[in-house]
Amino acid sequence: MALFFDAAWFDARLGERGLSRSILAAAAGMSEADLALVYKDQREVSAREVEVFAELLGVPVAEVARQ
Repeated sequence: MALFFDAAWFDARLGERGLSRSILAAAAGMSEADLALVYKDQREVSAREVEVFAELLGVPVAEVARQ
């Protein structure tokens, strides 16, 4: 869904909430390996995954889509 995945932004938001990449992957129903591909811009994120990321991170869906 994004052309560039801002890993630092996501890690900062996770850190602020005391969460990890593993939790983000599990919440979105993806493996940690799949999430690693997302972080390396080698896998697109579905609309549903963006919604889950937004809910978990406590930010608007549009913000996740931008990052």
